[in-house]
Order: sequence, then structure tokens, then C-alpha cells
Amino acid sequence: MIAFGLYNFFGGPIADQWLAIKLIIFGVIAWNGIWIMRVGDRWYPLIDMVCAGGEEKVLGEALMRTNRKWAATAAGVLWFFVLVMAFLGTTKPF
Repeated sequence: MIAFGLYNFFGGPIADQWLAIKLIIFGVIAWNGIWIMRVGDRWYPLIDMVCAGGEEKVLGEALMRTNRKWAATAAGVLWFFVLVMAFLGTTKPF
């Protein structure tokens, strides 16, 4: 989607640049979804570490805090791009 949006932005079959930018952003949102899934995959081993107790519990809790920050960042980026897409679709600025 990113490549197709770039192709259209620089003279492809879709003439409206705002729509080409929406295609690019749609591709970025899909890429961001992959980022969110990768962050989500890290939770299961961390939960096992915390359940194990001892030193692993302390390390697991620290890693959980870091993973939660990454998850929050990925979710914030996702919603930012969704809002930008909505703005472009509503205003059609160029």
C-alpha cells in the first residue's frame, strides 16, 4: 500500500494527492499493526517469568513495564494515523 500510494502521489492512476497520501498512511497503519502484534507476542514469556518467582519475577516485571511502554507508543501512533486519515478524507486539503 505504501508503494502504491507513492506511485500514485508521483503521477499514477489516482490523480488526487490527498487520496494517494491516504493510501500511504493506510500502509503505515498496517505496518503499525505488525508492530503491535510483535509487542503482544512478548507478553506470554514475561508472564511465565513473573509466575516463576524469585529473580526472574523481578526481571520479568521490569521487562513488562518496558513492553507496556512500547505497546502504549504503538497504540498512540496507530490512533494518530487514523485521525490523520480521517482529517484527509474529510477536508481533502489538496
